[in-house]
Amino acid sequence: MSVLPEKAGGYEIGENVTSILGVTHAPESDEDEYADNAEFGKDKATVVRLKKWMPAKLFNKLMRYAWFRKMVMPPKEPKGFVREVSKTDEERIQNCGNVLNADTLWTATEKVDGTSSTYRLKRKKGNFIKHLFGKDSYDFAVCTRNNRLNTPNNTSVQWVMAKKYNIYDGLKKLIGKNDWVAIQGECAGPKIQKNRLGLKVNRLFVFNLYYPNGRVKSVEARELIKGIGLEWVPIIETGLDLHGKTEEDLLNMANGKSALNPDKPREGIVFRAENPDMDLSFKAVSPEYCLKKGE
Repeated sequence: MSVLPEKAGGYEIGENVTSILGVTHAPESDEDEYADNAEFGKDKATVVRLKKWMPAKLFNKLMRYAWFRKMVMPPKEPKGFVREVSKTDEERIQNCGNVLNADTLWTATEKVDGTSSTYRLKRKKGNFIKHLFGKDSYDFAVCTRNNRLNTPNNTSVQWVMAKKYNIYDGLKKLIGKNDWVAIQGECAGPKIQKNRLGLKVNRLFVFNLYYPNGRVKSVEARELIKGIGLEWVPIIETGLDLHGKTEEDLLNMANGKSALNPDKPREGIVFRAENPDMDLSFKAVSPEYCLKKGE
């Protein structure tokens, strides 16, 4: 509060102080800390000629026709984020203190410092006969924190992890009779967010599993994810009663060593409601971790 000027009557919880602090811009683009890594380099979309020997004049003439352009041009990337799930951005406890009064116990999981990744498999509406014989086709979406990356040969970390863990086939096993299924997680490892956890290889840690009827609770979701060869974020504790706790209590709780590397501090804790009728969650970022990062 010391950074704010004095105000008659003081400030209210939730009050917008953006202009008072002089904040004028918040970047929306995804982090690109792995751009210099050959494994995670960015693709450059180019027009590919069908035959290297094709004369340029003929090639340019054929490019006037839609059928030819469709054949040689790279597919257009769908813009924006998938509609089925929200972007991964938990609210900090400092902004939602009232949630501690909710009638629920909580599951605490480690907040992994990496780059956000979303994978969604959606059943396409198609031929009834194919559906009857289990020959459905699917739309597989791979997303960063803000955007979809549709090109399968994209060398972003999200696509690298999709191929490493064979996520497409894994989601096909999970989708069942549902219209879609989605997972969200954090990619962490060498050259991702400076690899503050000191991991030896790049790994995906899943923290959300969604179906059309909502988010699956953490303990159940961990078992389902394990069945398709994926890792769930470390679960620190279950059945937590946060009634009577303060924001300061939770920030102190967020301090500690990472379950992924006991020699490194964890970034914080994400709390998720266990009440089946509630879809509440928030995060507590470790003050000690922020100090080490220089924030």
